[in-house]
Parts: sequence; C-alpha cells; structure tokens
Amino acid sequence: MKEWFNQREFNYILIWILILLNLLIIVWWLVGLSSATLLTFGLLAIAGTIMVLLLTRERPAFTASESVLEELTAATNDFQPMADKIIEEVWQDKVVPVADAAKTELGKSLEWLEENSRSFARQILNGLAEVQEKLFFSSGVTLSDELYQLQKKMEERVELTQKFLNGLETGRLKSLDELELYSSRQLKQVRESLEHEGKIVEQYLERTLAMQMETRMVDNDEKLVPQMERMAEQFTVLITSSVDDRVRQLEQVLADMVDELAARAIGAMQKEALSQVSGLRQISGDVEKLWNRPRGPRERLEAAGVILQDLRKQVNDTLITLAWEDVLIEKRWEEMLLRLEKVEQELLQDVEAAKLAEVQASLRQELSSLITTEEYPSWLELIITAELMYDYYQEGLLIEISGEGSYVVLQFVRAVEEMVRASVALPADLLAQRRQVKDQVREGAYNHVFEQVLAEITKHRPGVKAYLEDVYPNGFYSFCLTPGISYQPSNCGQAAWMLYLYLMTQVQQESEDAARLTLLSGLLLALHTLRNRYVHPSHSNIIIPVKDLQDIDEARFCTLTAIDLLLQLEL
Repeated sequence: MKEWFNQREFNYILIWILILLNLLIIVWWLVGLSSATLLTFGLLAIAGTIMVLLLTRERPAFTASESVLEELTAATNDFQPMADKIIEEVWQDKVVPVADAAKTELGKSLEWLEENSRSFARQILNGLAEVQEKLFFSSGVTLSDELYQLQKKMEERVELTQKFLNGLETGRLKSLDELELYSSRQLKQVRESLEHEGKIVEQYLERTLAMQMETRMVDNDEKLVPQMERMAEQFTVLITSSVDDRVRQLEQVLADMVDELAARAIGAMQKEALSQVSGLRQISGDVEKLWNRPRGPRERLEAAGVILQDLRKQVNDTLITLAWEDVLIEKRWEEMLLRLEKVEQELLQDVEAAKLAEVQASLRQELSSLITTEEYPSWLELIITAELMYDYYQEGLLIEISGEGSYVVLQFVRAVEEMVRASVALPADLLAQRRQVKDQVREGAYNHVFEQVLAEITKHRPGVKAYLEDVYPNGFYSFCLTPGISYQPSNCGQAAWMLYLYLMTQVQQESEDAARLTLLSGLLLALHTLRNRYVHPSHSNIIIPVKDLQDIDEARFCTLTAIDLLLQLEL
C-alpha cells in the first residue's frame, strides 16, 4: 500500500481503519455481527479512504504551459511600464504632497516667529541706542572707569542682541534643512516599501493572469489577449490602498518633527527674552549706582535711568505677552477662516431649499431678539451655515466636510467673531485705562468681577464653566499689556476682555445690563477657548477631531446665547 500512497496519506488511512475496527468491536460486543453490519463497515472503510485521499493529497502547484509562458512573458513586459507609471503617479499624488506640506507649514511658522523676534530685538536695540546717546553723546569725552565699564556692558548687550537678530534667518534655514534631511529619509523608506509592495502585487497579478490564460486555452483552445486596462485598474486599487496607511504614518512623523523644530525655535526666542531681562537689570543697577555717586553726571544718568526703566518695563511686558503659541494660533486662524469659507460654499451648493428654510425657522425661535430682514447680515449667514453643519453632523451626514466635528465648533465661533467686530467697541479713553488697572488686577482688586462672570455662567450653563479655567487673571493681564489693540475687537477673546474692562470701571453691578454683560463676557471667553482648542498652532492641514461631543453642544449654546445678548444690548 505504501507504493500507492505517500507516507502522510498512508498514516491517515491507518488511523481511519483503526477507528472503524474499534467501532466494529463495540458493535460486535453489543449486538453481534451480521452480513449487513459487515457490508456497512466495508462501505464506510472505502468511502472514508476516498475522503481522506481527497482531503490530504497535495495538489500540484500550477505550472503554465510553454505557450502560455511565452504569452505571459510578453504580457508582463508590456505591463511593467504601466506598473511603474502607476507607482510614480501614486507617489506624486499622495506621498510627495505630504512632505511638501510639512515644509510649507514649518516655513510659515518660523517666518511668523522670526517676525515677532525681529520686532522684539529692534525694540531692545533702539532703547539701548537712546541710553548710549544720553550717556556717551560724544566720542571725544574722557570717561571715568565706572562709565567706561558701563559703556562696555552696553556694547556687549548690543552685540549680543545684534548677534541674535542676525542669527534668526540662519536658524530658520537650519531648521528647514533639518526637516528636509529628515523628510528625505522618511520618503526613501516609503518609496522602498512602495516598490516592494508593487513587486508583490505584480507577482500576484501575473499568477492570476497565467491561470486565466491556461483555463481559457483548455476550455476554448485559443489564446487569451491580456486585458491590460483591467490589470492596471486592479494594480492601482491595490497599490493605493497599500500606500494610504503609509501616508498617514508619514504625515504623523513629519508633523511631530515640525512641532519639535517649532518648539526648539520658540525655546531659543524665550531664552533670548530672559537673557535681555537679566542684562537690562544689570545695566539699570549700574546706572543707579553711578547716579548715587556724588561726582557722576547725574542729569545724564537720570535721563538714561528713565529710558532703561521704560525699556525694562517694555521687555517685561513683552515677555509676559510673548505667548508664541498664541501668535501661531492667530495666524493659523486666518488660514482656517479661508478653509471654512470653502466648506461653507461646498455645503450650500448641495443643501435643499426645504432644509434651509427649516434651519432659518429654527433660528427665529432660538434667537428671540432676531428681526427678520430681506438682507441677511454676514454674521447671520454664518450662523445659518453653522446650524446646517450642526444638523448634518448630528444626523451623521457630510462627516467628511465637518472636520470630524471641529469645523462645526469653529463655524459657530466664526459667526460670533463676525458679529462682535461690528457690535462691540470701546472708546479710546476707556481702552487706555488698561495700563492703569493692570497692577490692580495683579493684586486681585477685581477678582470679584470674574467671580460674578463664573456665577452667571454656572447659573445659565454649568458645563461652560470648564472652559474658563486658568483664563483669569493672566488672560486679562496680557490683554492690558498687548499693544495695538483697536477700539473694535478682532476676536472673541478681545471682545470678552473689553466687556470685562467696561464692567470693572463703568457699570453698576446690580443693573440688569450688568448681568447680561457679565454673562456675555463669559460666553465669549468660552468660545475663544474652544477656538484655540481646535486650531493647530503648527499645521494648517491637520484637523483636530472633536473627542468630546459636549464641545459642539456647548459651542452652539454659547453662540446662540451670545448673539441673542448682542442683539439685546447696545454696545
């Protein structure tokens, strides 16, 4: 029997026969043997043996005939250029743009940071130049040892500041080169894996095609002309699905590298700011010592001391307000507004008239102070779009254009920002009081006002209170120190602190308007916090998905309530 079967098949047949013999013994012991029983077991033995052979016999590997191999070789040679072209197209369309986008994002971030750093360094240089002009107005005048040492310190400070200023562009280019090198390595790995995957897919398609050709020849006795277009489609689908995962991984590693390089640049700028604070403190101390000397040039030292004091104050204020991430977020928000415009256009192209009318009717019920006019103000158009996005997102529709929920939040914020720009304004004299109250704010003189804000928020919507943690007093203090704020706010945060300043200095706290303004200030602060949560500081192309759906509902509540209050109040 071993000559008829291989060892593996022979073993399985023996096992089957042993099983039958055991069963036969049991039957014999229970009921005895008969011719019918023996016949049944004989048939089972034959059937089981056939089944074992069918299940265990190894099938020969497919081997194409010589004629099929010739045709297959020709087809493969014809398909190879098509496969290479498909891989190159996928590479150019999906992989290369990821690396280019990372370089662009880092370049923009570093340019914005460099711009602010240049302004900071020039501020220092201009102040030091004024001090030098007061103290050392003539090169022909002999200086005392103390003044000479002071002059050397100031020259060293100027030299260090100039070195920092000159190194800004070099540092930016170095970071870009580092990203270029890193992305080149990552791209090389992706390219190699893509080409390897392409070879595997080609082999699979070749085997499939060979079997199809062999079957066709056996059945119809004719040669098959390979369908190159169909093979190309299959190849494209398989390669594209394979590269998508690699692209996502590439996006993540490059984004992490961009964040690291941007953080490194921010660290260098913060280090320079701290160095300037320390250096100016030493120079101010030296000037003060010289001023106390009886034979020193007291008038010039006094004038220089005043300039240094103002300069130190400016540098300290700049250091406090030098929230580099906030600088980047404001720039990214400008880009996000353009993206939201495109999303809005895409959404309104497909919306049905009945759905639009439904949203408009719902808004009239939500906004009790809304007066319907033939021409909608721009903020009302934005809130209608936000409501549409909200409804579709709640229904699970148009998820692909909702930014995984974040665009819904940001569209609500966008509508309120548009309205506060037109509705909120402070007179210049009141805005100027920021400088006067900032020290009192630091000492806690107006903490009770912010406690009233928290109380109003808790009264109307307790969930919103979580967005107001850690915003006061640092947020308001930064608002007081930030130069160039117009009498009209540019975002919800500025509008909130303007209202807060108004509450601190102008409003009777027990009035009905005070309660409304207090609530409105808190709502605007919450919206500003939500905006910053979903705007990536380093990447305009990275979407931060909404992890807590409560953020969407709270953003909607804050928006509708804030707009209703703005319609009621005359600001």
